[in-house]
Amino acid sequence: MFWVRETGVIPAALSGMMTAAGIKNVEIIAVVTFMAVLLPIVSQANTTAFVARKLGILDESDQEGA
Repeated sequence: MFWVRETGVIPAALSGMMTAAGIKNVEIIAVVTFMAVLLPIVSQANTTAFVARKLGILDESDQEGA
């Protein structure tokens, strides 16, 4: 299971290329792309420790020094 991963690199690049090309209504596409990339990153970052604890794969001794 990959709960945390790199996401959005390709959509962001394509959105940037479309912006540079001057495609009609690209602002809407850019905003939707930004939100589609940002929301999963934020939700995964905030829930990673919880999911790891539930799966029993979090090493609590590593968390003591942090």
